[in-house]
Amino acid sequence: MKILWLTSWYPGKVGFLDGDFIERHAGSASIYDTIFIIHVVKSPVLVKNKIEIEERIYSPAFSALIFYYPSYGKYGKVVDGLISNIFFCWLHYKAYRKYKSRFGKPEGILVQVGLKAGIMAVLYKKMYSIPYLLFERWTGLLQEAKPNFTDLSKIKRWLWKTILKQSVKLVTVSDYFGAEINRLHLKKEYEVIPNMIRSSLFFPIKKEKDNYFRFIHVSNMDYQKNFEDVLRALHILVKKNNVACKMEIYGPISKSTLQLTSELGLEDVARYRGEVTHDKIALAMQAADALILYSRYETFGNVIIEANACGLPVIVSDHPVFKEIVQEGITGIIVKGDSPHLLADKMIWLINNYSNFNADQICTMVTEKYSGEHIGKLFNRLFARSFKK
Repeated sequence: MKILWLTSWYPGKVGFLDGDFIERHAGSASIYDTIFIIHVVKSPVLVKNKIEIEERIYSPAFSALIFYYPSYGKYGKVVDGLISNIFFCWLHYKAYRKYKSRFGKPEGILVQVGLKAGIMAVLYKKMYSIPYLLFERWTGLLQEAKPNFTDLSKIKRWLWKTILKQSVKLVTVSDYFGAEINRLHLKKEYEVIPNMIRSSLFFPIKKEKDNYFRFIHVSNMDYQKNFEDVLRALHILVKKNNVACKMEIYGPISKSTLQLTSELGLEDVARYRGEVTHDKIALAMQAADALILYSRYETFGNVIIEANACGLPVIVSDHPVFKEIVQEGITGIIVKGDSPHLLADKMIWLINNYSNFNADQICTMVTEKYSGEHIGKLFNRLFARSFKK
């Protein structure tokens, strides 16, 4: 089937990791269907405020068209917002006409993140009778998130609900997230398609034993990820229990994080590596012994399955979504959230009982469930059911 994807997030010049999981999902879907992505985004760094167009051809069945338009923030928020919306709609329509001239009318549309690409899907439904699905990923739809849905303006809340209502079906990466959207916002039939693993990058390797245990943490290290409690737990291990361990940390580095690291005396233990590409994350995971993700809330947790694919057990908080992903005592350990002492206890337990975990077994369990081939089949079945002629 010919499926047009309208994405609110996508990796590119504005953010090379923005929505990289959407790009991987599209690659999986293109195993069975023809996928074309349209992404329109405001860029504050365009030369001479000229519109830039980027075309990507990943394979005969997977391509993308990205439009970057300029910011007019120097004229004030209202003017910038008005011009931005005009650019967004005009360039989206221009991209759609380009798509249609090449491939004809799509059999359906998949919106990746409702605001604001979903606005165009609503228009195309009304103008051209093209049905669409909404694949929602924004963590702000969770009640515990900061910021969350209630922080949006009334018009944005109305737009998002309209986008969801007009869709054929809601798609989410976890059952927990779909149920929460139904409980908190709007009841809608939903289907779960989890994130995927690039098994060509993430797989176990044999490694030499060191004199210390190697933890790894990968995140954007904001409020959601609760990294400060990970550092406090690490402090308990190293300074109070004299445990020989290191932690490799990948993500943006803030002054507050470095300050807390210094206050806890972890400068030689916590190794900050910054933001790196997906392939370098894979190499770092292969060199590590275990991953820690102690989030306050999540819609999925992609780094968990990537670490598992490398044969690593994981330690995660007891947020409900992690119970869909982690098999206690087999692929990882679940510990009560917001408690550095309990987290430290589990870290010590894992070090002492590391031989209980089998790297090959962990890898096999997750790659079967989250492989590109399997995820592609899920998309194919979803499209066939949703866009019947």
